[in-house]
Amino acid sequence: MSGRGGRLAATVRVEVVELPDGRAAVSVDSVPDMPELARRALSLALRQVEERIGPWDPDAAEG
Repeated sequence: MSGRGGRLAATVRVEVVELPDGRAAVSVDSVPDMPELARRALSLALRQVEERIGPWDPDAAEG
């Protein structure tokens, strides 16, 4: 990507798991050649998601 305003594309696998204390955790597997800027943006976005989703509710996830 050159200059500002370009687009980045990357493939990621996102998994949300329940922790023993009832909170949710998000893990991400990304492609090895993902640009550093994209990694940082994805990391920030996932932290914001974790802050907003609150406690994991398995009953709500099922239905």
